Amino acid sequence: MKKKISKKTSNKSGTKKEKKVSSVAAESEGIHTIVIAKLREARDRGLRQEISFSLVIFIILAVGAYIIFLINMDSSLYEKEYVYRRSSKINTSHASSTSFSAVRIDPANFGYSIDGRKILLTDGEYIGQIVSGKGDTAVVGYTTTTIAGTLTARGDLNGDGTADVSAILVDQPGGSGAFYYAVALLDDGATIKASNVFLLGDRIKVTSTSIEKGYIVISLLERKSDEPMSATPSIAKKIYLKADGLQLIETI
Repeated sequence: MKKKISKKTSNKSGTKKEKKVSSVAAESEGIHTIVIAKLREARDRGLRQEISFSLVIFIILAVGAYIIFLINMDSSLYEKEYVYRRSSKINTSHASSTSFSAVRIDPANFGYSIDGRKILLTDGEYIGQIVSGKGDTAVVGYTTTTIAGTLTARGDLNGDGTADVSAILVDQPGGSGAFYYAVALLDDGATIKASNVFLLGDRIKVTSTSIEKGYIVISLLERKSDEPMSATPSIAKKIYLKADGLQLIETI
């Protein structure tokens, strides 16, 4: 009888131990699950932060590359000697023809240089900014350059059989001055290059331009030497310009 009681006691004790082991194992497994979940959450948060950081870096680099592209594109508008290369769509079959009206040179959309300033006309106009002084005393002014659209002429200026163009620019660099310049656009069949600008006068009146026998012929009205600039130009004058390479030279 004692042996049976002892056996039952032994069974009860074993059951209690098994229950305690099971409880500890379950608790341990739960802690393990929580730890794994926290680690995964931290990992996911780290990945999200890493992805966000990479995305921000990518956007910054992309914006920087775009700004550099715009700067390079803007500076490329002014190549040495302001060369304008023809589009492949332009028909160059008239390059050696005397039918000058067929040649497509647009002086209203071209780059020039006036007193070291780079001027890029768009639809016949350019507006630039000039800042005088520094800090609080700085004064902002504007320059305006336009093309006298009706005062252009077409013809061969250098004897190569290709049509060239002469034009008149009006530059107002601030103040009351309005300086008139003559310029030539020379076409060699592959590229079009702008000559230097030739100063005709301040607040004059250009009445006509033409290209005759390789010369740019300009008719204008100016003032007498003793007249103020406010006087209306009334003295007729004719100027003949010859293209020597990319230089316009006055001839008699």
